[in-house]
Amino acid sequence: MKQSVNDTFLEVLLGGAITAGFTWLLDFLKSRREEKVYIKRKREAVYKNILDVYYTYRQEINKGIDNTDILSSLPHLLERNYADINIYGSNNIKGIYNKIMKSKDNKEDLLIKAIRNEICVKDYEN
Repeated sequence: MKQSVNDTFLEVLLGGAITAGFTWLLDFLKSRREEKVYIKRKREAVYKNILDVYYTYRQEINKGIDNTDILSSLPHLLERNYADINIYGSNNIKGIYNKIMKSKDNKEDLLIKAIRNEICVKDYEN
């Protein structure tokens, strides 16, 4: 009788340990997946902000507004996203963004193409 009680107790302990291990593993995998989705959403939001700045910039130029005011305000508008890009942006996007910020060149098309490639937006021709 004593042997069967010990065996039963050992089986219960072993079953509990296995259940706890699998529960921990599933929770760990779920949290990793949720973290990746969170980072992806934050990255997309930051990229959207940058694209909004550039498209607004282009619209203003197309309206024929004085370009000197727009060109002088563009770096200031981009600097507002500097921290977010360096936290959430991919290494490729960070590199292009930092080159643009340092040189103040008008290379936004390169950045826009890189962002579109990273978030898998393709141009479809009709």
